Amino acid sequence: MALNDSKIRSAKTLDKSYKLTDSQGLYLTVSTSGAKLWYFRYRFDGKENRLAFGAYPLVTLAEAREKRDAARKLLASGICPSQLRKTNDASVDESRTFKFIATAWHTSCLKLWSEGHADKILTCLKRYVFPDIGAMDIAKIETRHLAQLVKAIDDKGVHDVAGRVRQHLTKIMRHAVQQGVIKYNPAYDLDGVVTPTVTQHHPAPETPAGTAGEDGRLQRSPVDPSGAGAESACLFTLQRVTPRPLG
Repeated sequence: MALNDSKIRSAKTLDKSYKLTDSQGLYLTVSTSGAKLWYFRYRFDGKENRLAFGAYPLVTLAEAREKRDAARKLLASGICPSQLRKTNDASVDESRTFKFIATAWHTSCLKLWSEGHADKILTCLKRYVFPDIGAMDIAKIETRHLAQLVKAIDDKGVHDVAGRVRQHLTKIMRHAVQQGVIKYNPAYDLDGVVTPTVTQHHPAPETPAGTAGEDGRLQRSPVDPSGAGAESACLFTLQRVTPRPLG
C-alpha cells in the first residue's frame, strides 16, 4: 500500500529501525532516533543496490517519488544511478557546500566564544544540520529547505533546540553573503516555524517588615503602610534622650 503524509507523520519511534514501503522500490526507514530517511532499492547487473534520497520532511513524499522516477529512467537507459551520483559528487566544489561554509564561519568565531560554547554549536550542527544539507551547494539552498529542517526539529517538541538551530542557520548564511558566496540570506524568512516558548514570571518575594530592601532602606511594616508607627517610636525615643535644662 502506497504511503501518504499522514501515515509518515504518525510513524512512531520503536526500539528497532523499521521500513515503510511506498511503491516501485521506494521506502522510508524510521530509525530508533526518530529520523526518517528515504531510499530507493533497485537491481543493476544482477546486484541489489540502494540509493539515498534524504530525510523526510526535508525531502517530501512527492519529491522522493520524483527522485525514484528519475532513477528508474536512468536504469531503463542502462545507467546505474548510484555510479552516476558518485561521478557527479566528485565534480562538486567542496568549498561551496553548506558544511564547508558553516565550518569556516565556526572557525572565524572561535576567538569570540569559550571552548565549551564552540563545542556545543559544532555538536548541534553535526547532529541536526549537516546530515540533511551539509553536502548541498549552499547557493542552491532555499528558504523552504531550511524551514523544513527547523520544523522537523520543532515537531519533536524540542522548541529551544529548533530556535538555536534557526539562529545558527541565519548567522551561517549571513557569513556566506558577506563572503560573496550567495547573494541573499534564505534564513531570514523563518518566522513562525519555531513554536514560541512561554516564560513564566514569578513575583519577587515580599521583604519582611523592619528589614532592609534592595536599596538598603528600612521597609515600612505591611500592617502600617503609612509608616506612622515607626515615626512615633522615633519621636518617643528622641524625647527620652533629650537632656533637660539645669537649674
